[in-house]
Amino acid sequence: MKAIVYLIILFISVTGFSQEVFLYEVDEYLSMNVPEDAAEGEVSGLTYIQGTMGNILFTIYKTDKASNELAKKADLTKFYEGVKAGTLKASKGKLINESSIEIDNEKAANFSFSMEVDGEPKIVNNYVFFWKKFTYTIQFISTEAESDDYKNSVNTIVESIDLK
Repeated sequence: MKAIVYLIILFISVTGFSQEVFLYEVDEYLSMNVPEDAAEGEVSGLTYIQGTMGNILFTIYKTDKASNELAKKADLTKFYEGVKAGTLKASKGKLINESSIEIDNEKAANFSFSMEVDGEPKIVNNYVFFWKKFTYTIQFISTEAESDDYKNSVNTIVESIDLK
């Protein structure tokens, strides 16, 4: 009887998690998993897709600002440093960690910082990369970033990125 109950709980958990995201074609250059409740919008020259996964707010931003200059650069390290510095300054956040990673074999920046939103502490995890003619920023905002559920949710999205 215990085995049946555990199996039912496992099935419900797996089914619930697998229905949380779907493969989405962001544009002709990028497809990835996004939350089921994702919605598109545009503000100040930025196109964005936003949704939630449990208590995680997911957003991907896309812009073509400065794309001609960025396309000519072989090393985007200074650009990624500038994005990080600007983000921290604008949010009055405190850097937690940073790294250089690869997303679908392309160099990207990953940095996390803490900040307060409406008096509540939040952790913001950013992935920034330039591809073809757009800069993409993928952002996860949550009250915590250490749980297995959080890590699995982030990995589900980041590992699904397909650059075309």
